[in-house]
Amino acid sequence: MADRNQHRVRDATVEELSFRPGQNLAVWYVDDSMWHERLVLWPDMRPGEVSSWWILTPDLDVYSERYDLNPAEGPSRVRIKGTTFKYWSRFSEPTYRFRDALEDDEVKSYMKQVIEDIKKDGSWDDSKIPEKIFNRAGKEETSTAYLGRVLIPRRIAGKGAGVLTLPAAEPLESPLAYSEEVLAAMGPLSPAPEGFIWISEENGYGKRIGEELEVSAGEGVMLNHEVALVKLRRGWIKGRKMKIEDVPAYVEQVRRRYQEYLDEGRLQEDLGLAAKPEAKPKEDDAASPEDARVLAIDWDAQGERYKEFKVAVQESEEYQWKDWPLEGPLCCLFLLKQMFRTAGSPKAWLATWARFKQVQEGDRIMFELRTLVDAIELAATYDQVNAPALASFETISRRIMAIVDAFSAGSSSAPDWGAAKIITGYKGPEDVVSPTLRQWAARRGKDEVELHQARTKMRDARKSLVDEAMAVSDGSLPSTAAPKKKGKGRGRGLTPPAQE
Repeated sequence: MADRNQHRVRDATVEELSFRPGQNLAVWYVDDSMWHERLVLWPDMRPGEVSSWWILTPDLDVYSERYDLNPAEGPSRVRIKGTTFKYWSRFSEPTYRFRDALEDDEVKSYMKQVIEDIKKDGSWDDSKIPEKIFNRAGKEETSTAYLGRVLIPRRIAGKGAGVLTLPAAEPLESPLAYSEEVLAAMGPLSPAPEGFIWISEENGYGKRIGEELEVSAGEGVMLNHEVALVKLRRGWIKGRKMKIEDVPAYVEQVRRRYQEYLDEGRLQEDLGLAAKPEAKPKEDDAASPEDARVLAIDWDAQGERYKEFKVAVQESEEYQWKDWPLEGPLCCLFLLKQMFRTAGSPKAWLATWARFKQVQEGDRIMFELRTLVDAIELAATYDQVNAPALASFETISRRIMAIVDAFSAGSSSAPDWGAAKIITGYKGPEDVVSPTLRQWAARRGKDEVELHQARTKMRDARKSLVDEAMAVSDGSLPSTAAPKKKGKGRGRGLTPPAQE
């Protein structure tokens, strides 16, 4: 009997909703008919988000979700594997789970992605780092032991005279043979020793010049003791091994060298290309790239044109144009960032928002939103354009914000299109409306009302002056003398004197 009770399935209480990374959950939403599996990745370190956690879904979407059993902001029921249930087969309702079991390396990569995003967002808090993490075998490990150098700060070793010796590579089967000098220098990639770091020497595949490259032994080719081609998930990138303290100066040197080529046209001269005379740029174009409308083209592992939405958001930039056709602040980049932070992609955000607002799949507004969201996702992942610099996508973004704001102020059956609710500190799927845009709209409305009131007062004043002038010309201007007082009684008064 004791063993049967131990394996009984039950819902977790609010007091039990304190997780550790690596735990698997089963969550239930009020508008759904099945349980959904979730993998806990990391706590949400933003101020005030004590109940929010970054999770991974069976669709491999990563986003922050709130766990306080409030159905308006997250799941209404939660079950914790190993705590409130042991076997998925004991569930009486359908379950939507991961197709394949995840390996530790996969989980570590998702955790690293979340940690990098938290640090870039500026909300990293060392005091909120979990002490323990569950590995895929269900055993606890310390966070530093599980994630390694992702959490451990590097020590800069003292200067020494050691020399890194690499084994010679086996000759490749090819009609052409490498020279002995090249073969002696080449070898399998090895991680950087203590006090050194691998950095990217070029932009591409989501990496910037000077950004650290996390290398694994054998996952690349070393061309000599400090230069290598590092294999990333989507391609190869040139890396350089350097002392940590020398990185900032070297990165600045590389960027300055590239900038000189761009400014002076030295690249065309070195390649033997005749430089064409260029028209004098406009003031608003002088500090912009040659074409701010496009991003660097990326391909996936199968050679198909594809850029991850996260990478597209990181590479996107806003530009101010003097002849910008739209009024108000720029909002497209804000929308892209919020979609990524709340759901991971525009399509995932739409699914989360529709479930949150209980908007049915067949609702007319869903057809419009699905078209707009698909346009944004294709622009980032396939077209690979810099959407925040385009007026067309600024227009699409504002339409999405208008729809979300209307449903925020009203309901799914009666959205309020006339006003917007006060923006709170909570960042959920509906918080994609730019606060700056809303403030600007309120100021414009106030100005219109004040202008209308001023014009009304001026018309009334002019009408009063005209009426007085006409009364004077007709001689019918009312007297300003005080009216005579009437007697109170009906007496006869004084008798006139007698006539002689």
